[in-house]
Amino acid sequence: MHKITLLTAVIASLSAAAHAGALLWYQCGGFSWTGPTDCDEGYCNKINEYYSMCLPLSELTSTTTTTTTMTP
Repeated sequence: MHKITLLTAVIASLSAAAHAGALLWYQCGGFSWTGPTDCDEGYCNKINEYYSMCLPLSELTSTTTTTTTMTP
């Protein structure tokens, strides 16, 4: 019984480590970056070619375009 529990715990920890992404506000990419390129939470935002950072989804911005037509 204990062997199965231990084996399950080891497999779970290895699985979690294999899929670990960067934490919020940490680096997740950039030129020559060798660390994680995905985020545990949020999304990986490219700041420039050298640095990307994990940001919360609440930091996503959208652009709205409004067109006004004037008649003479």
